[in-house]
Amino acid sequence: MSYIGRVAGVGATQDGNPVLLYGLSGRSPSSRSRIAVIHGNRVSIEPYGEMTPEQKAEASRLIYDAIMTRANNKIGVVSNGNQTSSVLRAYLRRHDANKTAINAMSGALRYWGHEGRVGDRYNTPRIAGMVVVTGNDATLGIVTAENETSPSLATGFYITRGTAGYLSTYTGDGEEPQAPKFNYILDAVREFKIEGKTAQELAEEMYDFMDPEFVVSTAAALWVPSQGRWKLAVKNKLENFIRVN
Repeated sequence: MSYIGRVAGVGATQDGNPVLLYGLSGRSPSSRSRIAVIHGNRVSIEPYGEMTPEQKAEASRLIYDAIMTRANNKIGVVSNGNQTSSVLRAYLRRHDANKTAINAMSGALRYWGHEGRVGDRYNTPRIAGMVVVTGNDATLGIVTAENETSPSLATGFYITRGTAGYLSTYTGDGEEPQAPKFNYILDAVREFKIEGKTAQELAEEMYDFMDPEFVVSTAAALWVPSQGRWKLAVKNKLENFIRVN
């Protein structure tokens, strides 16, 4: 598999329950020395042990909330950076008949821009996904060095049962990763099959999907209708175990 970097996905189980998926891979020691940790209704990417000088210098890119959920609003957001909370707040603040999830995500991604703005030499894209359970609506978005001036940076995505649609930050190889190139955002969306029925199984499935040479952590959020809440799970290469809330 080519080096795809970070992955943000939205989908549904075969039972039709909404899913958020996150995959983190890395090449450098500072990137690989991280884990995904569950804190209540969110999953954060954190350093494994004490932060190294390299991690401190790149903390704005390396440390962030990858998944945030709100049970009362039946909303979940996944992304590869600090834009996660921005997307969630933008939707909650702007949600009305004329301000859609696409508008909210596009505005948040435009505000943050690609990671070249904070010193990343690869101009790593910022990617995001969101699910609104009440309407079974899914949104995916990406901002790159090439599309940052586009009118919209997000698109609606139709959820198919047993399938996840995802965006990745890279499409190149491990030596020289490159951002996806596309005319329309949907052109950059890829899909893979979902078989898991629990958050734990989904985190495992995402982990197995990532390249074993580069995978660092994976996370999943699953909406459980019978409980009226999101269930979260993670898997970390360094700890080699799964945490479930």
